[in-house]
Amino acid sequence: MRVLHVYALGSGDQSSILFSKNVRPGLMNEITHIMGNMQTVSQGKYLGLPMVVSRTKQQIFGFVKTTIQQRMLKWKNRSLSSAGKEIMLKSVALAMPTYTMSYFKIPSRLCKEISSLMSNYWWGETNGKNKIHWCSWRKLIPNKNMGGLGFKDLEAFNTALLGKQANKQERIQNESSTSWDNHTSKVWKELWRLKVKHKQKIFLWKCLNNALPVRDIIHGRIKVGDPICNGCGEERETIEHTFLNYVQAKLTWKLAPIQWEGMMEQHGCFRRWWISITEAKHRPHDWQHISLTVHILWQIWKERNEVEFNGKKYRPWRTIQKAMKECIGITRDKNQLWLGIGICLTEADQGSKRGWALRETSSGSVLLDEAIALKLAMCKATNMQHRAVQF
Repeated sequence: MRVLHVYALGSGDQSSILFSKNVRPGLMNEITHIMGNMQTVSQGKYLGLPMVVSRTKQQIFGFVKTTIQQRMLKWKNRSLSSAGKEIMLKSVALAMPTYTMSYFKIPSRLCKEISSLMSNYWWGETNGKNKIHWCSWRKLIPNKNMGGLGFKDLEAFNTALLGKQANKQERIQNESSTSWDNHTSKVWKELWRLKVKHKQKIFLWKCLNNALPVRDIIHGRIKVGDPICNGCGEERETIEHTFLNYVQAKLTWKLAPIQWEGMMEQHGCFRRWWISITEAKHRPHDWQHISLTVHILWQIWKERNEVEFNGKKYRPWRTIQKAMKECIGITRDKNQLWLGIGICLTEADQGSKRGWALRETSSGSVLLDEAIALKLAMCKATNMQHRAVQF
């Protein structure tokens, strides 16, 4: 009693007694009386952990799931992108069960339920209903260099914490990786090193994992809608068709200030096309060109959605202009060189004239700058349907 009294004074905690179910009621009362009528408890937590773990582990550790669920309900009112949700889940939600998992083996069913909560939150919801999960949670588990997003496999994480074997979790994540060739781990590393916004990296990751909601994938997953491209009305709207083979997409790439020679034969597979681009290291300013390529893909996707959902007209030249401006906005610095472009459009009969003055970022190459100016002028001429152009 003296030891308990000193402990209570030092810690501020009050002591209680937890009896085994095998202790007789009479003996319980006797011990409680001797201990100064100390309070008895049947279950509770100490330092955030359950004091007794029985066979009903699902019920005992249910507080872990409840805590995460309540936190996510608070997040639902925030307008977060996929990248923002990724950060919230990793930094907050996945940190919540860590302390408990360091001391107890969590039931497999509970781990799956928590993973399901996180998956539902990351993919999002509309009008109280979960959106479609375009790929399984297992694809999001491997680290980013292996094609995933680096979310934790909770069962493996639990085992690693208990056994202090961090390498075990890593082994389970190689097993979960995609069936790409051995060299593709380099592709993933290069993807996450790109100097583009994180949301665009997530977008590209979805493209490479066939997890972007184009018509063909939607139809394949939930058998809803028409898999045929709404623009051409002939081909299935796959990832490859959307970004590489659709007539408007082809025109967009033709108007781009960068050209990837020898890539036409790769247009049947987006993955092979992207790998071929990332391996084109012999050309100058390769990473700048790859970053611009990502911006073009991103703008093609945004343009496609404007056409699909808002009935807008596809404008390839505008797509390129937006991609270049956004890419330039990331790489711009105080010593940035600018390119001034003057365009004069004249009717064939030398009648009315129209002119524009444009300001673009210089590529650093006179020849490329002239090509960009010429291309923009031709886009303007085509758009205005003039027959003669003077510079």
